[in-house]
Amino acid sequence: MVGPPTLPTDPISPNPLRNLLLGGILGLLLGLAIAVIRELLDTSVKTVEDVEAIVDAPVLGGIAFDANTTRTPLVSSLSSHAPRVEAFRVLRTNLQFVDIDAGSKVFVVTSSVPGEGKSTTATNVAIAMAQAGQEVLLMDGDLRRPQVAHMLGVENVVGVTTVLLGKIDVEDAIQSHHASGLNVLAAGAIPPNPSELLQSNAMAELLSRLRQTYDTIIIDSPPLLPVTDAALLAQQTDGAVVVTWHGKTSREQLAGAAQRLAAVDARLLGVVFNRIPAKSRGDGYGYGYGYGYGYGYAPEAPAPKRKRVRSWKGRALRPAIPATAPEPVSGHPNAASGVTAAPPVTAEPSRRAAEPVRPAETPSYDESFATRFEREPGEDSTISRVDPYEESNGRSSGHLLDEFLVEEPDGDEPAGHRVSSEEERTTRST
Repeated sequence: MVGPPTLPTDPISPNPLRNLLLGGILGLLLGLAIAVIRELLDTSVKTVEDVEAIVDAPVLGGIAFDANTTRTPLVSSLSSHAPRVEAFRVLRTNLQFVDIDAGSKVFVVTSSVPGEGKSTTATNVAIAMAQAGQEVLLMDGDLRRPQVAHMLGVENVVGVTTVLLGKIDVEDAIQSHHASGLNVLAAGAIPPNPSELLQSNAMAELLSRLRQTYDTIIIDSPPLLPVTDAALLAQQTDGAVVVTWHGKTSREQLAGAAQRLAAVDARLLGVVFNRIPAKSRGDGYGYGYGYGYGYGYAPEAPAPKRKRVRSWKGRALRPAIPATAPEPVSGHPNAASGVTAAPPVTAEPSRRAAEPVRPAETPSYDESFATRFEREPGEDSTISRVDPYEESNGRSSGHLLDEFLVEEPDGDEPAGHRVSSEEERTTRST
């Protein structure tokens, strides 16, 4: 059978609903593909598993990223409960378990490449150890770009190079950082041959002498990959701690740093993650090492004490004070002629004075009332509103209408008794 053609009511193309569904599905698939490709191409070190797959050393600690580090790099300038301070305490504790039977320990703090925060880490962990009561010496072994003296505010005129050249005794070259009690041996003048000085017999004798005086010696050294200074220092000490920038240091760089240490039979004691972002992946090291990163564990501030204050208001309406013209000023040149100091003011009769007093109504506060604080033995501090008209007549009266509490941050609450809202107090001045 053949039927007549029909006119469609809806357009065949375009189909908005179908296009939106296809666009959403394609966009979701494209986003997932980009995320997977980015993850596969990312070779940076972010997790503990990444470190364990590259080097045979544990992760000793993690330092969260702090935007104020450039302005306040030292933990001695922060609160004792700041997250950065707690992070360096964790690192201090972990370093104490390295060679636990050793009487004196010498650690080299280094990194793979420049800019990973090795100098700041070495300085702050030395401060954390000094604050724990240990005899700690921070030595600036970076004879190319020394940073320790600048951060601690000590002189860099004398230091390691001056002692190694025999121009000054090491006891005279050591300075003290008064804010933390840390002993500091600066780098001194920059020599033309840093590697030769660091591997000389004078350097070995210097370290042996310092071991007899200090519990822990922290040496800030240059990066491992650009120069060989750090490897030479690590070979003469108990080992090296490598600082790694979370999410930026590549796996190849960390592996290369470990190979530099292994080439001179130096120990890699562990890795420290630095600049961990506040929000990181759940399987990474950004969850926060211990308490603090984003949560805080500082003691709560004590709640302010509350003080009972009673408010007094007048029970009845006061009669209005009639306005009178000013008296002539005596002694004024125009007093004889009856000229006054100011023109008389004609006061408008008060409506309230003419109205009958309604006891059921409660008048509002008048700003002209004087505020008086009264304290009597066995009572709380009270606030009373006194009419200056009645006070000028030698008496003042008031009625307690309400009672409320106010915050008082300091001082103890005075002992007192509670006054009911119907109690009336009358005070007569002598």
